[in-house]
Amino acid sequence: DIPGFMPNIEKLVVASILAGLFAGIRGSIFTVVGGRVNVRMRLVLMDSLLCQDIGFFDVTKTGDITSRLSSDTTLVGDQVTYNVNIFLRSFVQAVGVLIFMFMISWKLSLLAFISVPAITILSKWYGHYVK
Repeated sequence: DIPGFMPNIEKLVVASILAGLFAGIRGSIFTVVGGRVNVRMRLVLMDSLLCQDIGFFDVTKTGDITSRLSSDTTLVGDQVTYNVNIFLRSFVQAVGVLIFMFMISWKLSLLAFISVPAITILSKWYGHYVK
């Protein structure tokens, strides 16, 4: 059924183009947000350091403080923005796949929602049984 199949191909092409466009936009936004998060963390850390007693600076090495300001804040900020980015991408993809599945065949989609969890539970049970 080629005439019935072509609209689905067209939808996939449009979805792929939109996914690429939105991935670029998402990457740009998270680059900007990640930079801002790093700047904010450094400012908060610097304010915290400026409020410390003199004894703190006698005990703590200057290299440790510099390391906290430069590498540690960058590492934490990058991890936070990266994980949020991955979560949002996965969530949007899952919702998109669900919508696409239901657009193609709601009966087949319901069958998948019923059978996949059942197969997963049976597989885990069988895995414990085999051990």
